[in-house]
Amino acid sequence: MKQKKVLQAVFFLERQRLHFFSAAEGVVHTLAFTSEAVQDLEVQNKKALERLLDNWLETHHIQPQISAFVIAEDAYFVHDSAQSELNPDDDEYAQFLSFVPFDEVQVKTFPLTQGSRTLAVSKDFLDPIIEVLEEREFELTCVSPDFVFAEIVGSKPFGEDTARSMIENAGMLDAYSFISKADRERKLRSEDSFTTVRFDAKILAGIGVFVVLLAVLGLLVWQTYGQEPTKTTPQAELSPPPAVVPSLNAPAADQLPSSTTSAQADVVSGADGLNATAGARVASNSGEASATVPEEIVRVRILAVTPTSEKNRALAAQLEAAGVRVSMSALGSQAPTEAELVYSALLLETQRELLREIVTIHYPELTTRASGALSGIDAEVIATE
Repeated sequence: MKQKKVLQAVFFLERQRLHFFSAAEGVVHTLAFTSEAVQDLEVQNKKALERLLDNWLETHHIQPQISAFVIAEDAYFVHDSAQSELNPDDDEYAQFLSFVPFDEVQVKTFPLTQGSRTLAVSKDFLDPIIEVLEEREFELTCVSPDFVFAEIVGSKPFGEDTARSMIENAGMLDAYSFISKADRERKLRSEDSFTTVRFDAKILAGIGVFVVLLAVLGLLVWQTYGQEPTKTTPQAELSPPPAVVPSLNAPAADQLPSSTTSAQADVVSGADGLNATAGARVASNSGEASATVPEEIVRVRILAVTPTSEKNRALAAQLEAAGVRVSMSALGSQAPTEAELVYSALLLETQRELLREIVTIHYPELTTRASGALSGIDAEVIATE
C-alpha cells in the first residue's frame, strides 16, 4: 500500500496577491499581480502570468512541493442559507449567482452546523493560476476557502502562524475543498498532477521537432560553409563586390535611436540562390560589434521596469537590425542590480554569443545563464532600468 503523501506547503490566493509558505523553509513569500496579468479577479494574459510566476519562483528558489491551495475571502463570493443543502434548482441559488459578475464560476455548497454556505469563484481567475502551478510540477491536494480556519486563526492576516495551522489541520482543508474526494484520491495516488501529465507529452513532442529542425539547419550550414571553397581566377578576384540590398526587417538609419550610430543588413545570394544568410552590423558609442545571424528567427524578450527607456529602445533596435525578433514587457517587481541574459539551452552557441555581444554594449555588467523554463521565446534580457 502506497504511503499517504504529507502536506508540505500552502499557497494563499488573494484578489491582488499570491502567498507561499513552505514548512521546511518557514518563510512567507508574496507575489503582487501586475495589471497586465491579473485584473478584477480575471487573468488578462496567461503568458504574462507565466512570466510573473516563473520569475517569482526562480527569485525565491521555490521548489515544487505537495501543497494546499487556499482562497482568501476577497477572492470569492459567499451566500449563507438556512437550508442544509442548497440545490441549483432553488430560486435562492439562482438569485445568488445573479449577483456574481462572471459568466463562468466554480460553485460549491458546504454544510455548516446550522444551514449551509455556498461559494462562487471566477474560473477565469482560479483555473489559469492552478494550471500554471501544476505545469511547474506543484501537486495541489485541495482548493479550499479560508473561512474554514476562522475559528482557529480568527481575523489574522496570512503569515507563518496561520500557514502552519493550515498544514497541521490538512484534514479540514480536504473536507472543504472544491476538488472532489475522488479527484483528490487520484492526485494522491499519482506521482504527477493531471495538468503536468497532459503537457509533458506536448513538450516532449515539441522538443523532438525542434531537434530535427536543428539537425536540418546544421546540414544546410555545413553544405554552405563546410565544403572546400572553389579557387578563383585573378579576374574573379578583381570583380566588384555584390550590390548591397537593404533588409526589409531592419529599420531605416534615420529611425534608429541616437545611441545607435549605424545599422545595416546585407543579403548575400549563393550560386544556386537557395542558401541565403542575413548579415547585420551594429555599433555603439562604446565600441563596435559585427555578426551574422542564421536564417531562422531568434525571439528575444526585453523585461524591464521601463521598457520604453532610451537605452532599452536602442537595445531593441540593434537586436532587430541583427535579424532578431524583439518583444518588450514590463517587469512587475523591482529592477535587479545587474542585467541578466537568460537563454534557452537549445539556442546555438553562435546565437548566444551574438546576443551577449549586443546586450553588453548597453549593459556592460551582464550575467548570462541557460534556462529550460522559457516559453515561446529563445532568450530574455532582464534589464536594470
